[in-house]
Amino acid sequence: MIHWLIFLLVILAVVVVGAVVTFAVMLARRSKAQLAAGVEVVPGMPAGAPPEWAGQHSPEAKMHRRLTSLARTLASAPLSDAASIERKVGVEQRLQDLDRRLIALAVVPDAARRDAVAALNPEVAAVEAQIVALATEPGLGQGQ
Repeated sequence: MIHWLIFLLVILAVVVVGAVVTFAVMLARRSKAQLAAGVEVVPGMPAGAPPEWAGQHSPEAKMHRRLTSLARTLASAPLSDAASIERKVGVEQRLQDLDRRLIALAVVPDAARRDAVAALNPEVAAVEAQIVALATEPGLGQGQ
């Protein structure tokens, strides 16, 4: 009787360990997929950002994700008249330039990088304001 009890406890332990390992593998795969999605380059935006920026909380990583999010938002704006399309192209070029400059800062020493990233913040805020203005202008996407 004791042998059967020990046998059942060993089987139960093996099943529990197997379930934990399976859960850990599935969690790792999901995290890897989410990380890969975070590194995905938005069409039109410069490539070359460090892959770790997809999950880091450093100011430059957050700013890069902010810029790519703005690029996605801008790409989905249904602009219809020539003036708004021209402004959209200008804003896209500013986004690309800011992201290029930010990516170039990835190799700069920490102290200088922090100052340079902080200096980019007002420019990113200005681009955000331009995107909000484009997205909220009257007649957007109505084919004026």
